[in-house]
Amino acid sequence: MRGQDRRVETAEVGQRPIVETKTVERRSVNGKSFRIKAELLGGRIEALVLTGDFFLEPEESIYRLESALTEAAAASGQDEARALIWASLGSAKLTGIAVEDLADAVLEVRR
Repeated sequence: MRGQDRRVETAEVGQRPIVETKTVERRSVNGKSFRIKAELLGGRIEALVLTGDFFLEPEESIYRLESALTEAAAASGQDEARALIWASLGSAKLTGIAVEDLADAVLEVRR
């Protein structure tokens, strides 16, 4: 898995996990790195943060993008995930990482 670092942390009560934190780090085809850190509850993403070496203009678009990544994680495949991410960008400009890289990484979060 190219340029990926995956960590899983689980808080447990008895044998049932309560919150699972997953971090997926990738290097895009453009050579820029990014990280998706997600908190999962029962296998469903409750919170997600995207950080890395990229630009998104206007900056406020990051909230729509993170929301779309949360939805994309539940997508049936990469095509659906990409469509959700592209739709969230609207007229925003994403530089340094590709939508395809984001789709791959967010789908990895749910595995």
